[in-house]
Formats: sequence, structure tokens, C-alpha cells
Amino acid sequence: CEAIDSFSLSDKKCKNSNIQSLSQSEIRIYPVPTSSKIYIEVSSTYKLQNSIIRIIDIMGRTIGMVDWNNSKHEQEIDLATYPTGMYYLNITNQKDEIIFYQKIVKQ
Repeated sequence: CEAIDSFSLSDKKCKNSNIQSLSQSEIRIYPVPTSSKIYIEVSSTYKLQNSIIRIIDIMGRTIGMVDWNNSKHEQEIDLATYPTGMYYLNITNQKDEIIFYQKIVKQ
């Protein structure tokens, strides 16, 4: 498993090479950087129902989590109370496999 932006995924996440991942063309996260909210939009062809969005600090700790339990193609996450800095956003499927991973910046 290779590191992504100096942050390694756990072995649990890397062992399964059959994980279906979202590509950059299937998901949009904006605005980055942000001072308060970020929005996540996925292609209408991709269903994220029963997925989990995690916000992870640079120490690898999960500091925020949102269940994506609906069939909507857009999700909003409020980062207004988070300290300024760099974070990682990951989305996991029902099997706790990471299907998307991106660095985000809070101003």
C-alpha cells in the first residue's frame, strides 16, 4: 500500500485490490480551501447510500464523521468549528473499504 500525501492507509484498507473507487470525474468536493462548509457531489451514476464520510486530522485521528444514509447525490459538511489546518476526507463503503480520499484545507 502506498502513502497518499504522507498519510498511509491502514493495512486493513489496502489488502483488498478489488475495491471500487470513485474517480475525480465522479466526485466533486468544494470549496477547497474552505472557511466553513464543504460540499460533496457525486455523479448520478454512483450511489453512496450507506457510506461514511470521515474527516481525519494530520495525526490520523478521525475527528468528524457523517453517515451518508440517503440516496441524495450531494452532502454538506460544516467545518466552521474545526481549527485552521489540513485534513483528509475519506469515504468508506458498507464494508469499511475506502472508496475515495482527498486532502482538504480549513482556513
